[in-house]
Amino acid sequence: MKKRILTLVLGLLLVVLAVSFSACSKPEYTATFMADDQVVAERVFYKGDTEIAQVPMVPSKNGYTGTWETYTLGEENITIKAVYTADEYTATFMADGAVVKEVKFTIETTELDEPAVPEKAGFVNGEWDAYELKLENFTINASYYKTVSSVEELMSMDANGKYALMCDLDLAGMEWTPLFSENDNSSFRGAFDGNGHTISNLTIKEKKEYGVGEFGLFSSVAGTVKNLGLVDVNISFSTDYDGYRAGALAGYTSDEAQIENCYSTGRVSISGTDHTAGGLVGWAAGRFERCYSEANVSGDTAGGLLGVCAADLLNCYATGNVSAGIKFSTTAGGLVGRIMGTSASDVIEIVNCYALGNVYAGANSRGPSAYAGGLVGASMTSHKIENCFVLGDASAATGGGVQGNRDSAEAGSIIGDSDATVENCYYPEGQSVTSSARQEYVWTQGTATAAENFKNATFLKDTLKFSEDVWVLDGNYPTLKK
Repeated sequence: MKKRILTLVLGLLLVVLAVSFSACSKPEYTATFMADDQVVAERVFYKGDTEIAQVPMVPSKNGYTGTWETYTLGEENITIKAVYTADEYTATFMADGAVVKEVKFTIETTELDEPAVPEKAGFVNGEWDAYELKLENFTINASYYKTVSSVEELMSMDANGKYALMCDLDLAGMEWTPLFSENDNSSFRGAFDGNGHTISNLTIKEKKEYGVGEFGLFSSVAGTVKNLGLVDVNISFSTDYDGYRAGALAGYTSDEAQIENCYSTGRVSISGTDHTAGGLVGWAAGRFERCYSEANVSGDTAGGLLGVCAADLLNCYATGNVSAGIKFSTTAGGLVGRIMGTSASDVIEIVNCYALGNVYAGANSRGPSAYAGGLVGASMTSHKIENCFVLGDASAATGGGVQGNRDSAEAGSIIGDSDATVENCYYPEGQSVTSSARQEYVWTQGTATAAENFKNATFLKDTLKFSEDVWVLDGNYPTLKK
């Protein structure tokens, strides 16, 4: 009896163990969670499961909201991918406090569908303020250019305003006072669009003996000036004060300045001590594109377009003759007197530019130096000059210092010293580059070529990389397209 009971108990135990083993051996599968082809996590599930335990978080992605794609658990391993939907933002275009249009965009948007700027009485050239697509809702306001149609309106401009010249202006008979020079020497920080018009006969001739040191149409520019011609400029004066700067457009431009499609003709000349003169700007930082000068220029540091250049120059030229004074150390360049970055790390670039005028730098003071270059007088550090050409001669001389052999003169085909990096630049065969001093240096940079190549469209396009989108290449020296 006891034996049969034991046998029955053992049989029941085996049945229980068999059922338990069967339950523990249900088929096992793997769900692999992936985002952008990267495995995020793996989770195990069993036959008959309808949900996965401990589903991982969808990895975050800037500008998107992520979810896991829909899935069904079956009897096989599965892969579950993250699905990202671009978040939507709104750019609101407004003019004078009224909404013009709301434009939806996402991180995938590269350009907004801008509405037309509404017209505004008494103003022209309406434009939307500059903006960048940031991943948030933001507002873009309309800016308008106030019209300038007279000399009086020109003289009454605000330093922060936006203005558009509506006609040619003639300053004949006036002794011009540079704009904003009497307002604590403040800069013009707004925008001025010449609309292709000219301002002629700007004249500054009287001897200047007061604190303002920048002379031109503007004293100083820290904003944007474009599409303006300054014709028959006559800036010519002498001063005993040191360190004055003069140019047809401005005596000085700051790092924030953007000068585009501006030009000058006439004369810019300052005599005295340590003065800087340029055909367009005396001391220039910022950026200059498609500018030129036909003015003759003279000063202690003098350049056909810019006296001192701390600005990048692209597609610019100068045709006038340039001379540097005779009182102290002098520097003269056909396009730029001296390149000088605003910090030690700055590398100024002068690309697709040229100069046609003759260049002379002379000094006769005690222990002087003189630098003359067909394109650039001198460079403080290794700045870059590329795809440029010169036509004129360059000459540097001193009168012979009376203290040892300290006086020196340096002249170069492209640049009057050897510091800058000169790439793919050309000077004419037969160019005269001379130096006369106790210490004489003559530098040859670039490559000599026939002067007629500088009028040859093929040479200009293929060798010097002058673009026909910017330049008129018609068998004459290249000019800028309007």
